[in-house]
Amino acid sequence: MDALFEQSGVLRVGQLEEALDLAELLVAQPLPAGPRVLVVTNATGPGVVAVDALLSEGLSVPELPLSSQELLRSGLPDARSLRNPLDLGIFAAGEDYQRAIQWAAGTGDVDALMVVWIPLESPGTSQAQGALRTALQAQALAEGPGRKPILLVTSPGDWAVDSAGGSLPVHHFPEPAARALGLAWRYARWRSTPPGSVPVFRELSWDRLRLHLDAIRQRGGGELTPLELEELARLCGLQGVGPHLWTGKEAALEVSVGGTDAFSPVMTLAVNVPPLRVELPRQRWILPITEPEGETLVRRLEEDPVSRSWISGDPSSVARIRRSVLLVSRLVDEFPELEGLELSIPAGEPGGVILRRLWTTPTPEGGGASATVPARRP
Repeated sequence: MDALFEQSGVLRVGQLEEALDLAELLVAQPLPAGPRVLVVTNATGPGVVAVDALLSEGLSVPELPLSSQELLRSGLPDARSLRNPLDLGIFAAGEDYQRAIQWAAGTGDVDALMVVWIPLESPGTSQAQGALRTALQAQALAEGPGRKPILLVTSPGDWAVDSAGGSLPVHHFPEPAARALGLAWRYARWRSTPPGSVPVFRELSWDRLRLHLDAIRQRGGGELTPLELEELARLCGLQGVGPHLWTGKEAALEVSVGGTDAFSPVMTLAVNVPPLRVELPRQRWILPITEPEGETLVRRLEEDPVSRSWISGDPSSVARIRRSVLLVSRLVDEFPELEGLELSIPAGEPGGVILRRLWTTPTPEGGGASATVPARRP
């Protein structure tokens, strides 16, 4: 389900507290423009914990460029570290926090800011807290393009900081703050991705495919016979091999399409290396698939350790996989009467794409073959 939610832009959380943290961030703060986070802290240990939490959520904590470090050093001469985390030290004054936050808000080196402040029992703590609140308030209420999300991690206390959309998110531990920011970045990345288009495959005779499927539905539909499967595969530029001839002993990438209770239809990919068949959890897709999504699908295959070893032995497989999944997606979108199909892409066979099984619904009584399933081709 995670892969399907990711494709749809749905943010999945495991606990109610996570949902509330995320909602507060999305309402009160802008979406991050990228994954780079600056951590500003007055305590080394909690700063390191914050870095680990951010990295575990797919965010990055890049070391600041030397030019930026030199610029910061002139205004923060007592800082313990200027690399990132920006460690101001336990005796940092309120003005130090103001300078650090103002610089972070205006720099192009980072996309978000996490402030980790540990209050100490010292005479300057109250003044530092007030200056920090003032700096956070100024940035949270700022308007215009280029605003960055800001999160505060500190101990419980009076931290009411207004922002343009509500109140500034305040957390007592770095992990939930990092979790909320990581989800916000995933959502921002999804929103900024161009929608793409579904390939048309103009080289195919869609009218002949329609006539062939209509004839199958008129005789009752169901699973195609070997001859019907072979003809349909030929019209699609594939090989048709019925289940009685397919041994399943060949190493292959398997593509299947079927409905689920929540999504219909869904494409699933698996690697079959006899005697093992391994489903790829990140390779479940709601159809139709756009061309950018096809590129993402191939990239995930190249990143997955199971499928990567299969692809590396067949350099021509990438183009075959891309065309095959986009073609299957287009077929199911064009002909909604297709209930399911199974296709194999054997390793080491240039051009080999085998359509193994396919099912259709029968023709509705009292209607023509295509009465209830109008073509969606432009």
